[in-house]
Amino acid sequence: MRININSPNAQEAFDKAARYCCAEERCRSQVIEKLKQWNVPPEMTDGLLLGLENADFLNENRYAELFVRSKVRQNNWGRHKITYALKAAGVKPDSIRHGLSLLDEQTYLDALNNVVRKAQRLIHESNPALKQKKIVQHAVSKGFETDLILHILHGEN
Repeated sequence: MRININSPNAQEAFDKAARYCCAEERCRSQVIEKLKQWNVPPEMTDGLLLGLENADFLNENRYAELFVRSKVRQNNWGRHKITYALKAAGVKPDSIRHGLSLLDEQTYLDALNNVVRKAQRLIHESNPALKQKKIVQHAVSKGFETDLILHILHGEN
């Protein structure tokens, strides 16, 4: 949905951006992109972002926390893939570290366990070494650390 603001004033743009941020957590780059779509003048963008942050409509730490939690629980992503996705979204490194630091280790290991067990069921390979290699490759592609994958595979969890 494209909303056109022909000649927006600051309050109208702030109100629209605040509603946009209230619908779900957003990062700065998503809000900036939406402001561009609404034809908000670039000189107004920094002030709007600062206002949204001050009013706590926009909070990258909170965004990173929720992103990390949801990607681990719903998508079974590992730390590497999450970090890459957050960097691609323009989230600051401090916020990424903050989000990852709050990740529950047991939830993370459960997600890795799910990925490994599912791959073990779905990969049909008669050669055990080749099957293990494919399982490791799959789990690495989901963003998990190789040493943790090997611990799970060798029953050291």
